[in-house]
Amino acid sequence: MIDINNIMIDDIFYHKELEKPIRIDYVDSHMNEIGFSYEMVTEPDDNIVPIEITEGLLEMNGFDATIPYAIFGLGEGKFIEYYYHENRLTIYWEGIDEWENHSKAREVIFRCTCKYLHELQHAFKFAGIEHKWEI
Repeated sequence: MIDINNIMIDDIFYHKELEKPIRIDYVDSHMNEIGFSYEMVTEPDDNIVPIEITEGLLEMNGFDATIPYAIFGLGEGKFIEYYYHENRLTIYWEGIDEWENHSKAREVIFRCTCKYLHELQHAFKFAGIEHKWEI
């Protein structure tokens, strides 16, 4: 079962009973309620399950998904890399280091583990990246 304290508005989960993905549009951890598409659920039940990150899901959302990892370009030398087998997400900057003889440099900005879509969504939000997720 999903811990309501780990749910944010706009997180996407799969609803087994409805047999479709749902987007969370209401969270009240004090009342232990979440809402989606005008439906309220108290005590998130076993019907609401996380969506695993797959190559297809990443490709659908703009990643260049080449095994063993996928890359998402943010522009201005910023990239997101996702390693499938390790469930590891890395956001980094790559470019010319003007302090070190104008050599090529790579700086890690943020690294975390993400196995499910809602965790990936949280990482994007944490990094300040606006993205409309497709499923």
